[in-house]
Amino acid sequence: MSLIRMVDNTEIEVEVSNLVNKRLHLCQSYRQVQTEFLTDEINLPVYGRLFELIRELECEEIEEMIRFQISRGQKIIWSDLKHLEKIENRKPSDMITILLDLEKKIHQSTLELFKHACEKFDVGLTTFLSDRIILRQIKVIRKRANQLRNLERSEDDVTPFLTAKLHIRFVVEKLERELKLHFERRELINRASSYRNTVKDDKQSTTD
Repeated sequence: MSLIRMVDNTEIEVEVSNLVNKRLHLCQSYRQVQTEFLTDEINLPVYGRLFELIRELECEEIEEMIRFQISRGQKIIWSDLKHLEKIENRKPSDMITILLDLEKKIHQSTLELFKHACEKFDVGLTTFLSDRIILRQIKVIRKRANQLRNLERSEDDVTPFLTAKLHIRFVVEKLERELKLHFERRELINRASSYRNTVKDDKQSTTD
């Protein structure tokens, strides 16, 4: 059974699809940077774990956006992912700079989508973006900028590097807790939805 299109706007559909594809590219970039931080040349596993967690959260948000589009009766128009920028033999700070630039571009695309949705009076999309996406993106950009500053200092001095490493370990532990709570909350939502569907089916079968 096909879903009723709650929002019949092809332009919005295309813009949301473009944003999803850009964020998929960002996920791949996080994967690439995560791998580089685990190599013998850099050997910063705590940073590798950090970007692994960030990538998982990013993928979760992408899935959430896809589910939101489907619930509105719209679809995602997939496109080929861009080639990842080569980061081999680069300093850690250079790799963080690449990620920061990608985050800023995606944030700008999100703001443009939000503006367009406001012009089209798409209340559902504007609420979704403002409540779940935009504020988090701002926080991520700030954190990435702080990580960049810490790495730039640590590349010249050992003491700031150790301090930054301890801070990143704390951030990783915090992200692990957040990710665990996120999955537990999603599991509870799925169980509640399944229970409601079961009750609804029982009532319908009783009526029949």
